[in-house]
Amino acid sequence: ARVRIMYRSTMVAAIKKNNGPTIGLKKLTIDCSQPSGDKIISCDDLSSFLREKTGVDVKTVDSKIELTTRREISKRSVKFFTYKWLKRCGVQDYVRVVAATRDSYELRYYAICDSQEASSDE
Repeated sequence: ARVRIMYRSTMVAAIKKNNGPTIGLKKLTIDCSQPSGDKIISCDDLSSFLREKTGVDVKTVDSKIELTTRREISKRSVKFFTYKWLKRCGVQDYVRVVAATRDSYELRYYAICDSQEASSDE
């Protein structure tokens, strides 16, 4: 944390500037290839929403969104904002957020079976 010294008459006040704990470069990835390939969602809209809500660097590369930061950001908060965006678009009933690896999420469809297929299996 940086310390800024301010001189006021004879007093010296040290004010800490707290932007959260600094860590090494942290990278999170969201894979949107399935829904964006079917043109259900737009990766650019999701990346701008995440940039606005989290305040970290966001890049879109080949249907993948990369969040890069030196601040502490929880993976859970990224999942929360992604769900919030899915609800805003009205596709939360069809698409879910799944942890693919330790540092990445993936947007997948829910497994929905038709009623005809279910009745023929029984």
